[in-house]
Amino acid sequence: MNVAYINPFLTATTNVFKTMVKTPIRPGKPCLCDGSKRLNRLCPLSAVIAMSGAANGVVVMCLTPRVALTMASALAGKPFEKVDDQVRDALGEIVNMIAGSAKKDLPGGLVTISTPRVVDTEQVAFPEGRPAISIPFDTGVGRFIVEVSLKEESVAQSPSTDGAAQPGAAAPARDANAQGDESSSPQKAAA
Repeated sequence: MNVAYINPFLTATTNVFKTMVKTPIRPGKPCLCDGSKRLNRLCPLSAVIAMSGAANGVVVMCLTPRVALTMASALAGKPFEKVDDQVRDALGEIVNMIAGSAKKDLPGGLVTISTPRVVDTEQVAFPEGRPAISIPFDTGVGRFIVEVSLKEESVAQSPSTDGAAQPGAAAPARDANAQGDESSSPQKAAA
């Protein structure tokens, strides 16, 4: 995957945590997902958001319950004791801010993002045939990982002022957790 599709997420995550979550983080070295099931055990929660347009794919923030509670508490300005709907909403908002900030720096033009969802990491699936890059981040209470699996698409832009893609442009990415028959479903995320 082109570094031009990874650096925006590295920068966006750092900026969102500095300005909105107000939690210091330290980025690690990005690497290709290795296909192991270890991440499911280490980081059982994931906030997932799909991207479509000039770049199609998914962005996934994987984390432990302890890190999730710390992030949600910092964002909301109040402590949380358990992972509940409010914590899940906060995690969805964080991944939404990361994707929203990163998309403006992606090459190729218009990119739209889906509504984020928070799921068990074992339920996350990446689009078939696309590499996933893991970017680890360390916090004072543990590590979380932002995984990016994007593919550059050729998208024709409408001459209208809203920048919407023209009919016949690249189809949106499959939702990271879409259900369907085995022949068309995305591969299970293995990180």
